[in-house]
Amino acid sequence: MKLKILQNVFSLICQLFAIFPAILLNIPFGMMLAWPSPTYPRYLLESSPIPIDLDQSAMIAGFLMIGLSVATPLSSATWIGPKNSMTVGSFLMTLGWIVLWRANSIYLVLLGRFITGFGYGFCVSKIKKYISEMCEKELSSGIINLTMPATCVGVITMFSYGNFVKLEDVSVIASIISACIFCLVAFLPHTPKEFIQSNNLKYAKHVIEAVNPKANVQEVINKMKMELSSKEINVSFLGILKDSNLRLDFFNIAILTFFQQFTGVPSTIIYCQIMFSKCKVEHPIYMSMVYVIFFLFGNILGIFVTPKIQ
Repeated sequence: MKLKILQNVFSLICQLFAIFPAILLNIPFGMMLAWPSPTYPRYLLESSPIPIDLDQSAMIAGFLMIGLSVATPLSSATWIGPKNSMTVGSFLMTLGWIVLWRANSIYLVLLGRFITGFGYGFCVSKIKKYISEMCEKELSSGIINLTMPATCVGVITMFSYGNFVKLEDVSVIASIISACIFCLVAFLPHTPKEFIQSNNLKYAKHVIEAVNPKANVQEVINKMKMELSSKEINVSFLGILKDSNLRLDFFNIAILTFFQQFTGVPSTIIYCQIMFSKCKVEHPIYMSMVYVIFFLFGNILGIFVTPKIQ
């Protein structure tokens, strides 16, 4: 009995270790989402290295979501697997932070935020796919739900240091964090399904044995082969547009998502510090931190607790 428990615990640790970098991929995007809050009060000053006004600040904020919106449809592409998609997305997010670090004009600031949003949008759905293919079903469903809390961790990270370092160093630190995550993602293995699709059963077995030591390797491979050979419903973006029912559903979801992303919580995070300052709240920097911590707890409650309430 104890041996079985130890095997289960070891298997769980192996699976979590394999997918941990995939969860970390949400952090650079969360940091870029939160970047305006600690930096705008300084960029809005006449003495700032890149003087901007409030109207331009809204445009800068929106370019992250524009990049995300443009790239998200591409994340369903079948010509690139989950691992390679995450590697490309992580590289682009790191590149976006480096561009923002070296920016000496508003155009480079816009470019840096667009690239980061594009990189995250390109890999966001493949993060979930990678987790589901590397973990047991019971574990993957819970881990996938950590995507938004991990983004919140990125927001909290930016709020925790952004006000206490030079403007240039804000992006330098974020670039280093993003580059470290990219290195971790780059060394992740391909999923067993990817190896099976390329007829490389040897490496598929190695990955299964490493990630899930207690599993019956041949049984898992046979199951994956059956899943790959079965006729899966795979509706492309163009396929959705051609179907009248799917097109209407997609339009409704797109409109709701648009208003949620461009007017909901992201907006309050972006202008958090400015809003507290304008409302004459004492210590707006620390109140902003409190706000995003409550936001994190709200996400955790909403994802893991609320669905269980009957």
